[in-house]
Amino acid sequence: MSGTRDCESRGTSAVPLAAASLAGGVGLAVAFWRSGLTSAVSGALVVAGLVLAIQLAGRLLAWALTHRQPTHRPGRVGAVLLGVVSAVVALVTLVWGAQQDMMFPGAHDDADRAALQGLPGYSEVRFTGVDGVAYNGMLYQPSDAPNGLIVYFGGNGEVSYAKMALYAHGGDWSDLDDFAFLDVDYAGYGMNTGQASMNTIYAESLAVYDYATGLPGAARIVGMGFSIGTGAAVYLAAHRALAGLVLYAPYANGYDLYNAVLPIFHGPVRVLARYKLPSDQYAPQVTCPVLVVASRADQTVPFASSQRLAGLFAGDVSFYTVGGASHNEVPSAAGVPARVKAFLQQVTSQ
Repeated sequence: MSGTRDCESRGTSAVPLAAASLAGGVGLAVAFWRSGLTSAVSGALVVAGLVLAIQLAGRLLAWALTHRQPTHRPGRVGAVLLGVVSAVVALVTLVWGAQQDMMFPGAHDDADRAALQGLPGYSEVRFTGVDGVAYNGMLYQPSDAPNGLIVYFGGNGEVSYAKMALYAHGGDWSDLDDFAFLDVDYAGYGMNTGQASMNTIYAESLAVYDYATGLPGAARIVGMGFSIGTGAAVYLAAHRALAGLVLYAPYANGYDLYNAVLPIFHGPVRVLARYKLPSDQYAPQVTCPVLVVASRADQTVPFASSQRLAGLFAGDVSFYTVGGASHNEVPSAAGVPARVKAFLQQVTSQ
């Protein structure tokens, strides 16, 4: 009897220890997912944390099965199993919630907004869409009669004011062939309230287009997107008539983005992907000319994903490969501005 009690005592004390370790593994995984480290490093650490959590959950379950006492303590196994299920539910909940910060962390830039005030050609825009949502952003007009109008959708860390400030303080607008440039922020970015999501950026793309039709250069509207923003740009091109589409580091779908960080989103596990971002479903509906720019060294958006998307468009597609540029360097990599300018000139001549 003393041996049985000793075994039960050790087993009982192992429950909170294993549960605490499980919680620690989950916390470690989520913390590294939200860390902002490079995708390769954070991905490896997330995998390690999740594997630790799952292994400990398995050990906790194994303990419940090997130390069950059906005669004396029939409720213990049920309680432990309930703890395991609760831990798994907590893991799924944390992973689901962490995806918001991963995909749409939100960003603001009051300093650049203030620096742009009064500069020739730059103006803030504010309008309300048909859905009643208020949108804010920036517009640059190189002249009263621009060659066309670019509608830009940025990456998940970009703000319209910072984008415009880069051009205002040392950039070269001539690379855009005298096109006007409209950059409206996502929900939760810049001066906008709310929280961005797949559905909000899709809805915003249409609202921005409707607003853009009343601006100078609107006779020739070109969609342009970078990284997460390529999803909105592709969606827009599938639902509205554009003169052209420029995509920097585009992805075929959200699963490719998730798997670049944490390569587990296959088969049934795909259900855990919060943002599907199915550009591959909308690409066959795009008939305007498309320029895709992608880097083989991109660690955020797999080069193969950009290639796969490029093969799905219904219209003419030009694919420009960048050699060693990292993800954020793709739009400004050597040769890219000139290639974009040539594409815009081609659009203008049509």
